[in-house]
Amino acid sequence: LLRSTEIDCIKLRLDCNFKGMRLHAIDHPFPPPLPEKCAADPSDIYQVVQRHSNYPPIIQTNTFRVSVPFKEQRHHRAPSESIGNNYSPKAQDLKIDKLTRQRPSRKSSATATGPKRKFHAPSSPSSPTQTKSKRRKTRIYRSPPMSPSEQLVIMHKQEETQNAQNEYSETDLERYTYYVKRGIPFYMLAPYPKQSMVNIKNMLPPEPEEGVKKPIRTLRNNLTEEVEDGYYFNLRKSIVDYILMDPSEGLRLTINNIPKPFPRRVIRPPVPWAVSYREAKLWQMQHLFNVCPFMGLLQQIWIERGDFDVLIFVHSQILLVKLQVKNSEIEFSPSFQECWEVIREAFMQIIRSLECKLFSDIDRQYLSTVRPDESLVTDILAQVEEAFQKNTVGPIRYLDLYEKYRNLLDNKSDEEISEFISSTHSLQDSKIDSIMRMWMKIASLRIAVPLSMFCLNARDLNDYLCDCANKLIARIVTFEMDENRRLNIE
Repeated sequence: LLRSTEIDCIKLRLDCNFKGMRLHAIDHPFPPPLPEKCAADPSDIYQVVQRHSNYPPIIQTNTFRVSVPFKEQRHHRAPSESIGNNYSPKAQDLKIDKLTRQRPSRKSSATATGPKRKFHAPSSPSSPTQTKSKRRKTRIYRSPPMSPSEQLVIMHKQEETQNAQNEYSETDLERYTYYVKRGIPFYMLAPYPKQSMVNIKNMLPPEPEEGVKKPIRTLRNNLTEEVEDGYYFNLRKSIVDYILMDPSEGLRLTINNIPKPFPRRVIRPPVPWAVSYREAKLWQMQHLFNVCPFMGLLQQIWIERGDFDVLIFVHSQILLVKLQVKNSEIEFSPSFQECWEVIREAFMQIIRSLECKLFSDIDRQYLSTVRPDESLVTDILAQVEEAFQKNTVGPIRYLDLYEKYRNLLDNKSDEEISEFISSTHSLQDSKIDSIMRMWMKIASLRIAVPLSMFCLNARDLNDYLCDCANKLIARIVTFEMDENRRLNIE
């Protein structure tokens, strides 16, 4: 229940018009102050009236729709009829039911009621001009895209219009800040799009694990809150700026001028070819060498043939041959002779399948069967064998790379270590370091060596040589430990 003094104050507020209220508020604050008995505990309605007297509402709160400007309260319009007002303040009086409607033509009504009739109008000198005027009316003239100079002219005019306005006062800035921060409730704002935040986080490195790099996690959370706060602040500011475009609303809210935004001069290319330009640029970046930097870099690497010389052989190899150690020698497994037998057997299988599948149902064999000892077959096999022998040169020459590690294969390295141990030596000899360097060189050798016909698999050979080097290191370390134990005992 309201107190009698509060009811009198509210009646006084309702009886005053807007102009009288402003004149009265100069010397007498509204609503009048409450007596001392009620001043300690004012009612909710009195607080609302007091707040609205200082800062009139800019948005309606009790409506079926959300974010409805307060100026719509004195109009009785459906949501569809207020489209013009939402578009521009100058179009606030436009209504859909007042728009001109096209009347059905006589031709359409005649065709619907009865059969078609042809009327021939008498020729007159004015008829050609009338037909031309009708054609001109039916044409649709589209404005050409504005050039950058024309866009600059429009921008300068807008800046001149803004500069012609008066500067805002401290009261205007205070009231404008209040409406931007507190004038629009949070539930009336469109929520921040979740996909936008997902797109932003996709461009950042992944989140650290729990308990690791806590400052980074705190920084990410602070930046996320800053992005959301900036979104809602700009949304509120846009709504307030749109409502203040109406001069009557600025007069009602006692805001004469607002801060001027910083002019942004963004000149876009002409509209018709903007889309085609972006598509052509994207296609060129993905396909042409002179635009995409990666394609030019790959082409330059290919021409230099440095460490990527192996990539010249773009065709896959036919046979896989392993390099193995047997009796202190490096052998191919399978051997070249076994590989040749496989290729020759493949030719024999091809000849046999031709005889069975092509000539099995022929009664009169006009073509004789193919035999392996014929001159045609032997000539083809000779050519294949010659090509095979030429391709065996590469694997044999590749074995020259392991000649420097021959002492590991024929156990000469063990003899060298025995001589080194038996003789007097010092720690400055660094025998272990030299063996470690040799081990690193062996470990860095290629495991798969692609050649034209063969692909060498050197994993087993490299592992064997690394094991030999590790055994030498272990032998030296063991000797040093035993020597130190003996010296400690003595």
